Amino acid sequence: MKQIIYCLILFAVVSFMIFSCSKSIDHSDANYVAGEEALVNKDYKKASEHFENYMKEYPKDASAYLYCGFAHYFMQEYYKGINDFTTAIELDPDYADSYNGRAKSYYEIGVFDKAINDWEKCLDLGCENPEETKKNIEDAKRRSL
Repeated sequence: MKQIIYCLILFAVVSFMIFSCSKSIDHSDANYVAGEEALVNKDYKKASEHFENYMKEYPKDASAYLYCGFAHYFMQEYYKGINDFTTAIELDPDYADSYNGRAKSYYEIGVFDKAINDWEKCLDLGCENPEETKKNIEDAKRRSL
């Protein structure tokens, strides 16, 4: 009985330490705001720098990884984009835009099977533009032959 109580107390202490040490997401943070602004202005290098700085302080923000992934995508840094999109998916597996971004990156490097899988997942999650996504899947299937 003492061992069970000891384990429960230990679990509570460890859980408290984990949750109390993590920062809440803050989209008003200067780096996040500057990153969004740089993306809008198509300054992708600056956007990626701001989001990378933001992610150092808020490593659990899926949207920051998504935006950083798109900055890398637009700079044709597809492998970096894939890493960011993958992290965004790990943090929020229901984020359709992350699958779309990763699919686009896979497509650009010629990994069509993974692009197709991600676009299909994007459709399952309710992506913004299903008709375009379906066309992308068909194009990737043709190119993979």
